Amino acid sequence: MKTMMKNLTAIIAVAATGLGAASSSMAAPVVIGVPLATTGIYAFAGALQRNGLELALEELKASGNDNLKIIIEDTQSERNQAITLSNRLAQRDNAALIIGLTSTVETLAAAPISTENKLPFLSPASGNVTTAGEYIFKVIATPATIMLPVADYIAKRGDIKSVIYVFNRDNESYVAQKDAVKNHLESQGIKTISEEGVLGSDTDFLALATKLASRNADAIVLASTPELSANVIIQSRQAGIDPKTLFVGTPSMASPQFLKVGGKAVEGTVYVSDYFIGGDSDLNKKFVESYRARYKEDPDMWAAVGYTEMQLAAEAVRLAGDNPDRASLTQALGKIKDFPVVLGNGNFSINDQRLPEYGGFVLQIKDGKQVLVD
Repeated sequence: MKTMMKNLTAIIAVAATGLGAASSSMAAPVVIGVPLATTGIYAFAGALQRNGLELALEELKASGNDNLKIIIEDTQSERNQAITLSNRLAQRDNAALIIGLTSTVETLAAAPISTENKLPFLSPASGNVTTAGEYIFKVIATPATIMLPVADYIAKRGDIKSVIYVFNRDNESYVAQKDAVKNHLESQGIKTISEEGVLGSDTDFLALATKLASRNADAIVLASTPELSANVIIQSRQAGIDPKTLFVGTPSMASPQFLKVGGKAVEGTVYVSDYFIGGDSDLNKKFVESYRARYKEDPDMWAAVGYTEMQLAAEAVRLAGDNPDRASLTQALGKIKDFPVVLGNGNFSINDQRLPEYGGFVLQIKDGKQVLVD
């Protein structure tokens, strides 16, 4: 494990939307812990979540209030580090709310800390993490929910009769995303040729690529990290896979890393995303403009998730009323309805199962860019 000296910690005072500066300055700040995977295997999501979150913090601070104390930590994408930091934020720092953790693996490992301390977690993890604790609220849709649009797209194309599934067998979220597509397609009469489990640390896919090229599937569904998915596609092309084979993926492909690593090899890939940069809402246009100005690059899905997380946290503090604590913030998170966000259809609600509702997009790589599927 990397030393704690490499942990990145930032404490920033900001305000929640709608709270008066005069009253907030008299109250103790609300401590919010933010353990994110800004290095390691899940940094493709965590580092950009931090970008979006810090942009939202900047905008909240500009409102003139100062009632939040934000503590940002790097889990290094490691399960044990996630547990250590979550314990520290709960016990030493007395956090009233946790925004994080980045991955399903980290979140499930730290879930007992949430339960033991009755500490609400606003989770960006992809998997079904709410089942691990009654104080966990999801920011992004469950695998079954978010994968349904792309599964439905495949089923309705008419030219996909057989599929091979490649998935990270060491990550519950990717397994669930694979299962969501597989179950839907099989219910529509589309044949499963095989399921191929890989590890997140794998890099050599020569044997797998040769197998994929020889099985003549109409589509390959990839449920993995952006780098791994891109490398499987590259090596499958090199192995001579039929150019007509459709590669299909999860929201991980919305990361810039997928296109950066895959280049021309990933042209034509179809995937689902919680966010689309071309969304025409005023809120999204402002977000894109501000993000480009601050970071000199386009925001991706994970940046949009981070931006949304901080806004939701601020809304929960507002709804919690005077002197927010863990109990009132837990209740407040469950009250968030039709809150304007840059994700999905632009309206975010948390249902009775502590799951989000907002919709998603089916995207495709065309000419090196993300575009909406017709």
